[in-house]
Amino acid sequence: MKKKTLSEIKNSKPFEFNDIFVYLTVTCAVLILLFVFVFFPSAKKHEGFNVLMGNKTVLSYYLDKKEVELSPEYQDKILVEETEEKITVTIYTNEDNSAFNVIVFNKADGTAKMLDANCGGKDCVSFPPLHNSGVIYCDPHFVKILPIGASGFIPP
Repeated sequence: MKKKTLSEIKNSKPFEFNDIFVYLTVTCAVLILLFVFVFFPSAKKHEGFNVLMGNKTVLSYYLDKKEVELSPEYQDKILVEETEEKITVTIYTNEDNSAFNVIVFNKADGTAKMLDANCGGKDCVSFPPLHNSGVIYCDPHFVKILPIGASGFIPP
């Protein structure tokens, strides 16, 4: 490779053909990727929600059935109330049923929301409703709500 002198550098063009080609190639690649990810998202729609206490699934809500399936060992700790538009589930998280979390599954839009809890900070109640991804977690009661079958999220 030949070394350029200072006068050759001063008299040369600011961009050579190869520079422009590289910039155009990178710009086209970025635009194509942007178009693909914006207009053709690969997110798979979730099938429902799992509710876990600790690491055990206590109930599952399936969108296609629009019903809640309870784990047999937790049936005495869960109260289910159903209306046309939603299913409200109260989970008692201790032995004397004094600690609880209330979860609402909206049948129309396929979302889950922590409606109430009697934990200290109630941070779990301030989470937005779950759709295809994310998690709602009540730290004091160890209750988690996770979407079933949604892409883009691996539960902890």
